[in-house]
Amino acid sequence: MAKILFLIICFIFSSVNAETIIIGTSPENPPFSFQVDSQNHFYGFEVELMSNICYRVGVQCQFKSIGVSSIIDELNSGKIDYAIAAIILPDKPLNGFVFSLPYLQSGAQLMTLANSKINDPVDIRGKTIGVRKGTLGGGTLFKDLIMEIYDEQLKVLEYSSMQDLLDALNKEKVDAIFSNELPIRYWYYNHKTIYKLVGSRIPFGNSYSIMGRKKSELQMMQMNHALLDTIGDGSYLKIYNRYFSWIPE
Repeated sequence: MAKILFLIICFIFSSVNAETIIIGTSPENPPFSFQVDSQNHFYGFEVELMSNICYRVGVQCQFKSIGVSSIIDELNSGKIDYAIAAIILPDKPLNGFVFSLPYLQSGAQLMTLANSKINDPVDIRGKTIGVRKGTLGGGTLFKDLIMEIYDEQLKVLEYSSMQDLLDALNKEKVDAIFSNELPIRYWYYNHKTIYKLVGSRIPFGNSYSIMGRKKSELQMMQMNHALLDTIGDGSYLKIYNRYFSWIPE
């Protein structure tokens, strides 16, 4: 009994004294992350995965709402310690920053309204397409990709969040939207009477990764080990299935 009490006291003491790190994430990007109230409570695949990693590293996670386009500024200013917000691993090192091992394959997807006359990717040419803003020091990702695919023969409007992107589509300010594949498919599978996919998944990027400052390189190595442990003991699969069970077999 005394041994059990000692272990409980040690656990409480270590929890109280654990380092707290601030994690920047998207407030409106299910199933990756979604802010549920004004007290910075979040849920989603990335939130639970990061919480699991923090627990294994021995630190406490505190999540903060950020815009994707402000990630670098938030990190540089020290307002956040890490960001996990569907960040696509860069093709080459980004000066001053470190990235974790990839934790999920990235991709892109087109979607339009269910009653739209757009039924095939070829119908996109000449249309107005909404894309989600996002840049990590070079290019604007989805805008650059869609312009390249269609030889710049379309009009592209950028929006700060997935919710802004959906609002633009619902109000027919754009003919279709183009962004991260899984959030797009989330909205489609949950609202098939409203939306329809255009074409199939477009391979894009080097998978998603946690981003931090260069000075956090040692802790990022610990997070990589924790991520591998999460995958190895089956915890990752449980988390994945919890948020992506709607994906057809």
